[in-house]
Amino acid sequence: MIKKRCQKIAFVLAMLISLPCYGESEGDTASPPERNVQGWEPQMESIRQQLDLIKLFCVATAVGGMSVDLPKMAQAIPAENIQELAKANIQLDLKSIKLADLQLSYDTTPKWQEERPAIPSLLQFSRVTASVEAKTPLGKFPVKCSFKNGVLPLNFECKERGYDIRVIPESRKAEAKIEEVSFDLGGPLANHVMSKLFGRKVAESVLQFGMGQTLKLDKGSLLGDKAVSSVLERVLR
Repeated sequence: MIKKRCQKIAFVLAMLISLPCYGESEGDTASPPERNVQGWEPQMESIRQQLDLIKLFCVATAVGGMSVDLPKMAQAIPAENIQELAKANIQLDLKSIKLADLQLSYDTTPKWQEERPAIPSLLQFSRVTASVEAKTPLGKFPVKCSFKNGVLPLNFECKERGYDIRVIPESRKAEAKIEEVSFDLGGPLANHVMSKLFGRKVAESVLQFGMGQTLKLDKGSLLGDKAVSSVLERVLR
């Protein structure tokens, strides 16, 4: 009995000795690479400047809303965003967007997204109306999409050159909320062509694309030539 017990103790001790000692040996654990935000400073400065511009734009939307015409090169909604319509040979071009009561909130401390710094933010609105041109095999039709009382998560993410704005990134989908979505397909013929394909999902894709394109615009495109004086006039009324 004593011999068997000694054999068991020896076996257990051998097992314990063979287990890796995590955290006790410098060679066993590699410390995570140090993340250097300073190396991304040019991109971060561009993001900060754009955030300041968007905050100014938000103030301008508080009284009567603001309408923005998208440049022609920024109008075409990618086919992968509207796959069902694309399969039916229907292209959507976002011509303009009107926004009311925007509010932007964010943390100035960058968060890391796939080894690159980003500024997560939240954009709230009371109403957004997107004016779209639908190009179909039977002609072109005007389409209007309206959204009320929404919250959109945004990520301002550094790239090797510049930055990108992701509207409703995959990792933050749970934060998105839109209380009401409606759309007008532009008459009986357009309804006949698109009613089975154009639903809430497509409308939300229009919003996602439109907000991303709008928030990238420079001061002249976003606020117009008299940007600062116009905003101050609205605030001081």
